[in-house]
Amino acid sequence: MFLNNIYKKEIIFENNCWKKCGNGFCCDNQYKNFDFGLINTSGSIILYTPREYEFAINFKKTHENIFYSKPKFIKKKVNDIEISVIMVKCNLLGKCNNIIDKPILCRLYPFIPVFDFTSTLINMVPASIYDVVFKIKEFDSVCKINDFKKYFKYYQDNDLKFDTYTKFYFYVVYLYYKIIKKNLISLTKNLKVDNKSFWKKFEFLLLTGKLFEDNNLDKEIYDCYLNFQIFDKSFSLDKESNLIKNLCKKNVL
Repeated sequence: MFLNNIYKKEIIFENNCWKKCGNGFCCDNQYKNFDFGLINTSGSIILYTPREYEFAINFKKTHENIFYSKPKFIKKKVNDIEISVIMVKCNLLGKCNNIIDKPILCRLYPFIPVFDFTSTLINMVPASIYDVVFKIKEFDSVCKINDFKKYFKYYQDNDLKFDTYTKFYFYVVYLYYKIIKKNLISLTKNLKVDNKSFWKKFEFLLLTGKLFEDNNLDKEIYDCYLNFQIFDKSFSLDKESNLIKNLCKKNVL
């Protein structure tokens, strides 16, 4: 099983990497120019796909199992499919070893690999929204572990055997990244990242959803889904909606 195998791998590229930027930016989203009114940057937000979350709460140590915290989830309906992301607040600040089992997102940080429908590695995108912003605005991230070529080669040379379901979600992240890039450049072209006014604007765009507005997104997501199905006929999201409902019934969502 893919999830069982990936949870056995310590993919993190640099030992104790969260200590190398001074304050563990990946685990505690602190930056001197953040000036948010509503976004809480203490700790970090971990994202799970529904299938990973179901696997983790049943077989691994998670925030829910240890701290009895209930996460939030968002879902998006696209034609006859439904995609969902489960959001878990983490306040462990990098001190999670032997407390929880790191989710896939944390194991892959700082980059999410992007595979096309033939399982060819085509790109990588930053694994956090703040690193996405730094990259788009061509500004050095607080995270110093960002050797793109090194990690791209790693994924080329090491087949981690991501299943089609996970690769589909990675590709959806890539689609969102391109939209964020287009909108962020357009709506903040006169603002610099090292200025608090930029982050105030960013907070507004994020919370109002304007950062993600695009007329073609639904079509691109659905086309992506169909293409992955062509290359893997066993891949389907038919049970995704019921999975979320069952998690809610169990009171873990």
